[in-house]
Amino acid sequence: MRNCGKLVKSNNYYHGEVTIAKTEKGAVIPLKIALNAKPLAAGGIENSDKPSHTILLAGTDLEIGAAWTKTSKKDGTLFLSFSIDLPEFEAPINLSAFEDKNANDNYNVLWSRAKKVENLD
Repeated sequence: MRNCGKLVKSNNYYHGEVTIAKTEKGAVIPLKIALNAKPLAAGGIENSDKPSHTILLAGTDLEIGAAWTKTSKKDGTLFLSFSIDLPEFEAPINLSAFEDKNANDNYNVLWSRAKKVENLD
């Protein structure tokens, strides 16, 4: 997992910025995305299949993803698992936000690659 941003939580809303690297004509270009996670009125409960938040491009009503409140199997801590998608991406980006133990209501955003499925042919 790689750290790619920060979120701040306030009254079950999250806001912050993530930086995603994309490639264009052989060059790696950082793409900074300011976003807000807004709770859904009929959002899912913890570890539900229903999203708990919608992800919006900051300063707009443009929905770019969804988030789920999850509990870590390792130590029981709550975290936000979310996916964002923009036309610039080849596929949706999956991210997780874990609370910074040194700063209340601050979250470190991490991304990880999807596991490759082996060809069984």
